[in-house]
Order: sequence, then C-alpha cells, then structure tokens
Amino acid sequence: MAQKRILIVDDDEFNQEVLEMRLDVFELESIILNNGQEALDFIKSSDSIDLIFMDINMPLLDGDKATELIREYEKLNNLKRVPIIAAGASIDEKDRERLFLSGMDEMIIKPITQKSLEVVLEKFLFTTKIFEYDIKKASQTLAISPEMMQDFLSKFVLSLDNELIEMMGMAQKEDFKALAGLAHKLKGRSGNLQVMEMYEIFSSIEKGAKERKKLDYEKLIDEIFVFNDLLKKL
Repeated sequence: MAQKRILIVDDDEFNQEVLEMRLDVFELESIILNNGQEALDFIKSSDSIDLIFMDINMPLLDGDKATELIREYEKLNNLKRVPIIAAGASIDEKDRERLFLSGMDEMIIKPITQKSLEVVLEKFLFTTKIFEYDIKKASQTLAISPEMMQDFLSKFVLSLDNELIEMMGMAQKEDFKALAGLAHKLKGRSGNLQVMEMYEIFSSIEKGAKERKKLDYEKLIDEIFVFNDLLKKL
C-alpha cells in the first residue's frame, strides 16, 4: 500500500516541524510548504496528495483564498477532491462559515491536540468501513465460477477510478443528466457483481441527480473510491 502524502502549509517553521513529527508517527509522508501560493503551485505540478493541513493566515496567499483556487483547479481538470483542513489559533462561527464556503472540509485549532489530530486523520484518511465481499458467495449467486467472478471484478475495479473522476467532474459542473446516467450504469455494474455498498451509493447519486438535488456528491464519490481501494486488495 502506497504511503499517504500530506501537505503541511504553514509559514511558521516551528509549527511545520511539530506537525511533521507527529504525522510521522502515523507513517505519513509530509511535504512542507510556506504559503498558499506554494500549495497551489504544488497541486498544479505534482502527483496526487491525500490531505492538506492549511494555515489560515499566511503571506502571499492566505489559506481560504488558496483553497478556493485549488477547488477551481480541481473542477476545471476533473480531479479528485483533496480534503483540506483549516488550521488556526482561533476559529469562530463567522470564520467557519467563510472557510467552509471557500471549500475547506474541516477546521482544527492550534495548538493541535493529539485527539483532534487523530479525529481528522480517522475521518479523512483511515476511515474504517465495514466492508465484506465474498467472491465465492457472489459467484454462487450469479451461477458462475469464482475464477470468472474474479476476472469480472478485476476489470470493474481497474476501470472504476477513471469513471469516478469523470463522475466527480459532472458533480462539480452540476451536470445532473450526465451524472444520473453514469450513476445508473455503475449502479448496474456494481449490483451485478453483488458489491452492494457501492450499489447503494450509486443509487443515492442517481436519485439525487434525477431530482436535481444539490447533495454532497463529492463525498459520496469519495466513499466509493475507498470501497474500490478495498476491492483492489482482494
């Protein structure tokens, strides 16, 4: 399993070093940047990142503006949405509203406690999903051999990541017709393979898109990414 990569975006060297040291305990690779402009440039020129800790107040480009620009870049390029965690010494209700509107996913108060750090990592990186997939049982349900079932499953998981990225772009553009159509197709595939956790999420996406509801489709799609990663390990 590839080591997860974390961006630490903070203009204070001490804060950088302390957070890097604490993330190292979780065997996470930390990449340190000094301001929002560096973070934006990194996202545009680098491989994927799993999580960003973004300081709020920084020179050149502050955290909320950097987040807005990162979200715009993801949307324009149909990229997977990277969780961004706002970090600040004090965050009141007005700050929370502004930061959520900028595209941040969570807030964490400095100094960052071990408990709050673990909560964020558990929520966005190490979410434990109750997920059981029995290839033998699924093959019996479909009256095919386990070997054939494994072949079908392998083809499904290998193509799904790109289809989910495509779906993410549809959600970001609010192209509800295309979103409903793709969700319907993938719902059928996952149902045929007896991957019911995915089937239920695709059903929710399809229903919401047909009704043109502004749901948090990106988080639903991220859940499917997690399930797909689990299927790849079978």
